[in-house]
This record gives sequence, C-alpha cells and structure tokens, in this order.
Amino acid sequence: MDRKISTIFQDFRSKISAASLDPDTFLDDVIYHYTSAEALLSILHSGILRARSFIYLNDSSEVTYGRELVEKVIEENLLIEKKGIRNVFLNDLLSWFIPKALSSDLDLGSDLYVTCFCKDGNQLSQWRAYGSSSGGVAIGLDTESMRSKIYWIGNVHYDVRYQKNVIQRKIQRAFESIDQLIPFINQNDTSYNSEILEQFCRHLTNVLMNKICFFKDVAFDEEQEVRAVCWIDDIKHSINEVDFDSVKNHIASYIELIVGEPNPNYPPKLAIRKIWVGPSPNQDQLLKTLKRMLYKFGYNYDVKICPSKIPFR
Repeated sequence: MDRKISTIFQDFRSKISAASLDPDTFLDDVIYHYTSAEALLSILHSGILRARSFIYLNDSSEVTYGRELVEKVIEENLLIEKKGIRNVFLNDLLSWFIPKALSSDLDLGSDLYVTCFCKDGNQLSQWRAYGSSSGGVAIGLDTESMRSKIYWIGNVHYDVRYQKNVIQRKIQRAFESIDQLIPFINQNDTSYNSEILEQFCRHLTNVLMNKICFFKDVAFDEEQEVRAVCWIDDIKHSINEVDFDSVKNHIASYIELIVGEPNPNYPPKLAIRKIWVGPSPNQDQLLKTLKRMLYKFGYNYDVKICPSKIPFR
C-alpha cells in the first residue's frame, strides 16, 4: 500500500477505534450475573467467569437485530451516495459486514465473546430466565475491579435512534478518510482500488460488530443489561485457549474472560460483593449452604447474601 494511503488508513483506524472501543464510564458500582446455583458452585470452584461467542447468545434475534440495523443504515446512505468512491465503499462494506454478521463459523482471530450482567440483582424476568429447580442466584461483582481487565464493559443501549446515530457516525468517519484517498487512487484500476477499500471495510466491520454487541431491541429495555465484550486477537488468546462445551444440544465455544485475583490456598477470588438468592422452594436451604460454600472458597463473610422476596410460582 502506498505510504500516503497507508497513513490515511492508520489515522482512520486509530480514530475510529479510540472512539468505538472505550469502556462505558457510567456503570453502577455493582452489576449482577444471573445464573443457576449449580453454575455458581462451578464459578466459585474455578474463580472464573466464562464468555461465550456472540453468535451463541440465548436469543438469536440479538445477533440479527444489530446486523439488520447496520444493513439499514448502510442502505439509507446508498440512497444518498449514488456514485463515486463513497458508493463503491458502501457496497463493499455490505459485502464484508453481512456475511461476517451472519456467519456461525467466524475466524477465531476476530471472534467476539460476551458475558452478560444486569444492573438489578432482584428482577423477576431474570429469575424466570435463569432460575432452576435448585434455585437461581445473581452474583454481584464490583465494576471498578473489572475496568482494568482486557475487555470492554458497557451498558446495553435500547434506543434505536441512539443506535443508528452511533452507526452513522462510524460510517461518516470512514467517509472523511475515504474522501482523502481520491487524489491517490488509480481511477482505471478497479482491482487496486478494491484492495485499498477492503482495508477500510474490514476494520469498520470489526468496529461495527463490537458496537452491535451493545444494541438490543427496545422491547428488552427492562432487562437493564450490561455486557463485557472482547475480541480474541485483542486479548492474545490462541486456539488452545478457546474451549468448547455443550449448550442446548449444540457445541459452543467459550473463553475464560474474568479471572479472580490470586488467593493463597484457595481458588482465584472474584470481586463478589453481593449475592441475591432467587425465589425457589429450596431458598432457605440454599441460603444456609451458600454461606458455608463462600467461606470454603476463601470469601470469608465479606459477601452480602440477600434472599429475594419475590413470590415463588
């Protein structure tokens, strides 16, 4: 790539990445990870919270929602940019983004992994979704301890106007850089131009994939969700550090995203501040067992345990 073109691309890459991947600065002090009592035992035993590939989220519509929104914004821009380098770029962007967002076999070098949390530790809809016959729990983690880790953590956004504005700003930033290319490209060499634009499309696709991990339909706004998201290549995981297990009758990949601090003679200690115990016929028994379980794994009695008063049905 020509040095001047390379400089334009590097400037575009640094600006759009810095603006897109910063953690959310407005987080509650404690956020909650809903799970079953069985999963809590596994988490305490390992001192690890897993993140699953974005394409294996519980609701597949979460993936298609963000993809369709990006596609709509690109198509709206195509109605305005009907010719020239911007038009070529937008069509190329569609051909890059849509297959990647649809793929169930993403390149491990650029795969997204997600762990989900909630602002509210005692929410009826979450107990319904994550509870089990043995009871559900909401693990309250200290967000300050999570900010220094190698992933992005932020609130999920449900306002479609906000979501479209975020996407448009990224595309507009790309336009500003693409326009700078015009004096340096060969108008008669479409293969050369395509190679140049591919670099911009590839990077913007990665940025947009990151952003849609924090977008959901407004119908889900009561969930008050928070997510921790990472790229495999950004946290230097190799293929040997990606593992697999069975989830709802299919094999899904995961990584060990949040690892507790070293705790001599015990498993790594996560920054757990509070645990809500959900409604279940065994709630009293689980409350008693949980206190002993936390002590066994080195948490002593510094974790507040709260029984949900929501009626069990």
